[in-house]
This record gives sequence, structure tokens and C-alpha cells, in this order.
Amino acid sequence: MDSEAGEGYIITKYYHVMRGPAMATSLKIDDGLKSRVQQLASQRQRSAHWIMLEAIEQYVLEHLGHR
Repeated sequence: MDSEAGEGYIITKYYHVMRGPAMATSLKIDDGLKSRVQQLASQRQRSAHWIMLEAIEQYVLEHLGHR
């Protein structure tokens, strides 16, 4: 799953790079979207958290064009 890449860095198998401790946040989503995220997570053998993080990161990259 995750592999360490030096002190303070974690790189996942795909895109996520976290520098230092991650900040917790919460999202309020309707039951239909939550169900679809859970279904996708199950299909991809990922957590719902990973799916939501990936979606947010891709959206930000698309609109800002950098990390």
C-alpha cells in the first residue's frame, strides 16, 4: 500500500504525496454519493477515503495545474 520515501514523506502507489502530518477535515455528502463512493472503493479495492482524496487531488490539479 504505502511506502516511506524519506523522513516526513509518504508516497502511495499512485499520486498522493503527503509532506508532514496530514490535517483532518470532514465532508458532508448525501447518501447517494456516499453509496457510489463506497461502491467504487470496493470495486477498486481501495478505501472510500482514498477515492475521495484522489478525486479532490485530481480536481485541484485540473484547475490549478500544479501540486
